[in-house]
Order: sequence, then structure tokens, then C-alpha cells
Amino acid sequence: MQNETKLIIDVGTNSILALIVKTGHGELSVISDKKVTTRLGEGLQNSGLLSKEAMKRTVGAISGILNQNKFDSVTIIGTEAVRMAENKVEFINLIKSQCNLDLTVISGETEAALSYSGAFHNLDIDKEDVLLVDMGGGSTELIFGSGEMISDILSVPIGAMILKDATATDSLKEYSSFAEIVFAKELAELNQKSPGTFVATGGTITSAGAIYKKMTEFKAPEIHGMRLTAENMREIGQNFENLSPGKRKSLIPFDPQRADLMLPGLGIFLALLGIFKKDEITVSNGGLRYGAALRPEFVVSC
Repeated sequence: MQNETKLIIDVGTNSILALIVKTGHGELSVISDKKVTTRLGEGLQNSGLLSKEAMKRTVGAISGILNQNKFDSVTIIGTEAVRMAENKVEFINLIKSQCNLDLTVISGETEAALSYSGAFHNLDIDKEDVLLVDMGGGSTELIFGSGEMISDILSVPIGAMILKDATATDSLKEYSSFAEIVFAKELAELNQKSPGTFVATGGTITSAGAIYKKMTEFKAPEIHGMRLTAENMREIGQNFENLSPGKRKSLIPFDPQRADLMLPGLGIFLALLGIFKKDEITVSNGGLRYGAALRPEFVVSC
């Protein structure tokens, strides 16, 4: 259907992203793009289960999104937290019974392909020899490509929330060191050269961009396409270290619930920059939800 209003709901490990767009002739017109933090994957690393409380929070947020918006169709997607949970069927059934929606749980590879399509939406960069890093709470997708063609995809089951739970010391150095070991081992099998352009999407890097710009209210157009250096990220991370939870939240007023994930998230990006010997990241506010709107035929269950 041309000129259809679509609602795309990305159910992530840390937050829900809800994108409403009008589509037609291969183009997107964004009506709304919002985030709700629900911590679906809280405790998942240690228990292997989605908690009752986290599922309830998440389903409640989905119900709120449905009730507060108008749209012609809905696509709802589950990623790493749902993929790895032993009780994923319980969560899928809960969404069906309370929201009358069929959650599509996609593979890490499908997530990467959709993220690649969506991350470059309205992003003015040279796409030759590019690495896109899409980091969420539960996993990190690394997509190597050139133009519209993807050459390699690596889905690593570690994101900001999983890294936080897996690491004993809450420090940028510790998170970066731990992440570097994990990613170096995974990347050794790909034998990929350092990319020409390093692009990143996900809540950590867009939040880091907003913090760097000293925003009190998140403004996506000002983030999309900006560049952050490794030194910028170290300075942001160092500001979060050795602070109480309350003071950390004051550093990220537009999304205070993300405060405790900024250090592990930045640690992952610094580890990857070190591995590829790069010093700069281009920030994208696009990603999976945009890819799902542009390429709905790719949204299939794993």
C-alpha cells in the first residue's frame, strides 16, 4: 500500500523504539520516533529468563504506544533479549493476549541487515568500505559493506546491559578491556581489514552525541551524521565514573534511565575503535526500525 502509515516497534534489551512513518515509492516520511526504557533484559545474563516484572513493564509500554498513536499497520520485532530467553514463548504469548500482536523474533543476521538499510537513511557519507556497528543492550551487530552491498555480518551476543552484568568493576577501562577480548576473538575469524568509514547507531552512541552537544532534550536531526572521536568518548565516560546513580542521571537529562549503561556502552565502542585502529565514529539515529519500514520483506522469524 502506498502512503501507508506504519508503526514499527523494536523491542530491545534495554528499551523500546517506536517509529511511525508514512511510506510510499521507497521513501519514508517520519511522523514520530520515540523511545521508552523498560529494561526487558534486566537479570537475563545471570538467570537466562525474562523476569515477570520486566515483561510486565515492556508489555505495558507497548500497550501505551498502541493506545496513543494512529497508524494503518503495526510491525513488532524482538531482538537479542527475546532470542536468548528460555521463556521467550511466555513473553510472545503475553504480547499476543494483551496487545493482540504477533511478535516477530528475528535472527542476529537479519537484525544486522535491517540495521544496515536503516542506519544510512538520510545520512550523507561515503558508503564505500564502511563498518556499521549497531549496539543494543543485549547484542552488537557489526556489518561490513560497500554501497548497498553487505560483505560480512557478525552478531556478537554482548551489548551494554550484558557487559555491565558480566563485569565486576564499573569502570570505562575495565569495560573496554573486557569488550576488546570478546570482539577480537570474534573478529579474528572474519579477517576483515580496517574500514574506511566507521558508523554507529543505538542508544549509547546517540546519547553520547547529545551529551557532547550538551542537550537537555534529545534532538535527533542534530545528532544524525555528527562525528565523535575516541577522545570525546573517553571524556564523556570519565565524567560518569565515580559518581552516584543520581549524579550520573543528571548528566543525561533526556534519558536518565540510561545513565548506568553509558560506561559499558562507551567501553564497547572504544574497544572496537582500538581493534580497527580508528579514531572517529559517525553517529546515525537510524537503524533497525527504519530498515524494517523500508524493507518489510526482510522481517521474518528466526
